[in-house]
Amino acid sequence: MGGKPLIARTIDTARESQLINRIIVTTDDKEIARVAKEHEAEVFNRSEKLSNDEATSEAVLLDVLDNLKHNESYVPDITVLLQCTSPFTIMEDIDGTIYSLINNNTDSAFSATDFKHFLWMRNNSCKMVGINHNENIGRKPRQDLPLQHLETGSVCAFLTAGFLKYKNRFFGNISIYRIPDNRVFEIDTQFELEIANQIEKLMN
Repeated sequence: MGGKPLIARTIDTARESQLINRIIVTTDDKEIARVAKEHEAEVFNRSEKLSNDEATSEAVLLDVLDNLKHNESYVPDITVLLQCTSPFTIMEDIDGTIYSLINNNTDSAFSATDFKHFLWMRNNSCKMVGINHNENIGRKPRQDLPLQHLETGSVCAFLTAGFLKYKNRFFGNISIYRIPDNRVFEIDTQFELEIANQIEKLMN
């Protein structure tokens, strides 16, 4: 994006952090590994079984942490998961999420943005029903909905010991770090990549 690989953007932003002291990229892709090394990140070669669409973030993190523990006797106090598909993450989002974990004395934390939209789902009877509102009561303005928080997918931080125990990045007491919605964007398709490039041009 903007002439720079997404993984490089994430690594460079992580290096600006005042709290992160080790950056590891896990991948099975040689090109991603090359770019990661060029930007001074460590590279962990991901196994084939963790390189398909069914592999979870938790499984990949556990693989890295288990190897660090057994090969280096190293277990970080806090693990931070950064997703390179969130291109507008800034250093303050990373450190803010970590500080939310520390200052609120919680077990895990994640970046989120305020959310006030009407959500619907189809119930077991195939009927559409409101999730965060009662569709049978007169519609209030969207602004009057209870404040909810949308997970951005960009930053997650958690106590490593608890993660190794529960094998879930969300456990125990959870806090959030609120970021503005103009930095909330995830790239999963080529079309979204093109949109992100246009957004960046407008931001600059």
